[in-house]
This record gives sequence, structure tokens and C-alpha cells, in this order.
Amino acid sequence: MLYLIFVLILQTIFLGINLPDINAKIGTSITCDVSPPTITLGDGVTVSGEISPEVVGVEVWLNYSQSDGSIFIRKTVTSMKSNYLDFYRPDLAGTWSVIVFWAGNNEYEGATSLPQSFLVEELPSGTSSITCMTHSSSIILGDQIAIYGAISPGVSATVTINVSINDGVSWNTLTTVTSSSNGSYYYVWTPSQAGSCSIRSSWPGDDNLGGATSNEVNVIVHGAEEPDFSISVSPLSQSILSGQDATFTVTITSLYGFNHPVYFSVGNLPQGCIASFNPPSIIGNGSSTMIVKTETTIAPGTYTLLIIGENGEKIHTSSLELIAVTAGQTQCIIATAAYGSPIASEVLYMRHVRDDMIGSNEIGEKIVGGWNSFYYSWSPTIARMISNSKEMQTIMRVVLWPLVAIVHLTSFIYTVIQHVNPTLASVIAFLSAAFFSTTFYLVSPLLIIRTIARRRLFATATD
Repeated sequence: MLYLIFVLILQTIFLGINLPDINAKIGTSITCDVSPPTITLGDGVTVSGEISPEVVGVEVWLNYSQSDGSIFIRKTVTSMKSNYLDFYRPDLAGTWSVIVFWAGNNEYEGATSLPQSFLVEELPSGTSSITCMTHSSSIILGDQIAIYGAISPGVSATVTINVSINDGVSWNTLTTVTSSSNGSYYYVWTPSQAGSCSIRSSWPGDDNLGGATSNEVNVIVHGAEEPDFSISVSPLSQSILSGQDATFTVTITSLYGFNHPVYFSVGNLPQGCIASFNPPSIIGNGSSTMIVKTETTIAPGTYTLLIIGENGEKIHTSSLELIAVTAGQTQCIIATAAYGSPIASEVLYMRHVRDDMIGSNEIGEKIVGGWNSFYYSWSPTIARMISNSKEMQTIMRVVLWPLVAIVHLTSFIYTVIQHVNPTLASVIAFLSAAFFSTTFYLVSPLLIIRTIARRRLFATATD
């Protein structure tokens, strides 16, 4: 009740106040259209729109949400005409909504679309559908490709995966797998020849459901004319505090029997960084651990490092992003440490809501600045502990689930109120996030602990 009264007082104070935008950026808008508005489970929707005025080649984020609370975040890029396009195949029936946003840049303000709804209907009684997807549309011969999908309605059954190489006419059985109880299946395949592969899945049905055949997925398998190798690095991006070490895994894959030593080196290392490999070379297939040590003098920023694998005349490279931050920078460093990357969708969305929504005006910027001063006074130590432990990263991702949901609710609150007054929207959105976070992470656990303690005291007194 006190919270609601406080919000009403703020509304009275801030309504009608229209502070100038100190960033002096150009305002933008983004549209969102969904077609068709109604689909059957197993089909997909096309979400399209444009940014106005035209902004080319920028990332657009799509937030799909289902009535049961499920949230799926996808990303696309605007074309030369400033429009975007995304095809999404929902895996649950019910009413869905999608909100589209982009974060803005040095010249333009970001924008968020109005939510658009679409309906996913259950399959007709006695019928089913099956999907087929791959993790990549292009691989090098010798690499693996993941094939996955699901039967709807969910059922455990035998799924046949077929492949057609180069012609799309002659189909051969690749394998059969058994789907899990929710209908999902997964298979990893290593192609034995180069070419264009078409892949599809099917299941025969059972006593209650008719069988179905999936869509076709195309994958290009690139070959090599002579023994060679490929090089890859994981993770592709990592955010670290100055003075901290970053660890990467560099993998060498032998192609066509390549069996010679590959020596590692790093290009584009910034001042204040040194890199080492263990082992320093690989013969055939194998991995090396690369440690990048940073000094406290490294300048904050994003650095693109070039990982080089060399053997005589053969040189292959891979690249990664090293993001050096200091405690005073506005990075979501705990979330970054938990999700393992500053470009994880959850991290990007949190930063978008904080910086581009709440911090989009003078009052909001002061609120965010005050929060950052508090947050970065203690969070770097915790972030360092999380980033150095895989177990801690897993635990923290679970702990952050409610916070991600709270941030989405905060985004909704801001979007609704900003049309009345952006400053008021920033204040109420921040207070809402603080209220719900405090309630979930502090008040609720204390009440639970208090209840348990009272019960134990009562049990002790009655014994």
C-alpha cells in the first residue's frame, strides 16, 4: 500500500514535466507486424518491421512470450532499407506476443515497438507435426552437425532422419532415434562427403496420432582438396576486469588426414596483455588452453584478438572479443560472469532496459548513475568468483531467472508509462524493479527463515 501511495505522489510531481534530452540524439521508432495472426502448432510466423528514420545494419531484438510465462529472445539485423525479418516456429500452443526493440547508437535513440499478438492453435484431433532443424547451415567436411526437432503433441516414438546429398531427389535413411517423452529428439552427424545436403525427419504415428514429415533443412558441407586443418576458439567473447585473467580453449581439427604440428600465436594484443598457450602446439586433433593475462593498466574497451595457427605454408586464424572493464564502467558484470559473455541475450536485454529505457532521460540517468555507484562498489569481487567456477556460473544462472523476469516486467511498465511522461516512466520502472527484487531476494527469504525459526522454537517449547 505504501508503495502505491509513493507512486501516486511521484506521478503528481512528475506529470507534465518534460525535460530536454541531454544526449541530443535523433529519436527513432520501430514497427512490428506478425503474419499470419493465427497458425497451427508446427507452423511458423513471420515478424517484420522497420526502423524510422532509416538505420542500416543494426541489431534488432525480438522478445517472444507465451501466456504461460515462457520467454524466447531472438536477434536479427536491419537490411539496407532499414527493415528486419524474423521467422519463428513456436513449440507451444496458446496466445503469444512479441515486442521488438533496438538499443540505439551514438547518433540515434533506441526504440521499442508496441506488443503484437498471435495465436498458436492445437493440431486437429488425431494429427501430429514434426520439426527438423540444424545448428548451422554450413560446415567444413570433418565437422559435426547437430540435427534436432520435436513431435507435437509430445510423444516418445521412433524418429527417422533422412538425408539427400546434392540432388534433393534421392533420399536415404541417415539414422533412427527415439524421441523423449516431450517429443524432442537430437542427433549429431559427421558427413562423409562434401556437397549440399537436404535433411528431413518423420515418424509413422501411433494408435492415437497420425504420422508426419518435417520441413527440409539444407546444409552445405565444404570440402578440402588436400590435407589441412581448421582452428576455432571458445568462448568467442569474454568480459574481464582489469588485472584479471581470461581463459579460452583453442581447438585444432585435422582435415583429410592432416598430421603435422600447428603452432599458436596471438595477434592484435593490446598493451597491458600477455598470452600463453598450454600446450604451445597441437598435432592432429586437439585443444590448447590459452590464458590472457591483463594488467591493471589496460585501457577499458573491446579488443579483437586474432588467434593464429601456423604450420609451414598453412596459416589459419580465428578471432575473439576481449572486453576489458573497470569497476566504474556500466557493465552488468555479475550477469556477464554468470552467462559467460557480455553479449549473452539476457545480459544485453538487462543493459538495454537499464540504459536505453530507465536511463534515457536526465532524471533516469541520475538514477542509473546512483545505482551504478552502489552496485560497482561490491560486485567486481563476486563477479570474479563466479567467472572462475563453472559450478558457480550454473548456480547463478538459476538465481538470476527471477531477475530476468523482473527486468521484462520493468520493460513492460516503462513501455506503458513512457507515452504519458518518459521521466515518470523511468522513476516508476526503477522503483518497480527495486520493489520486486527486494521482495523476492530479501524479504521473502527473511520471512521464510523467520517462519522456520518460530516453528522450531515452538517445537522445542512443547517438547
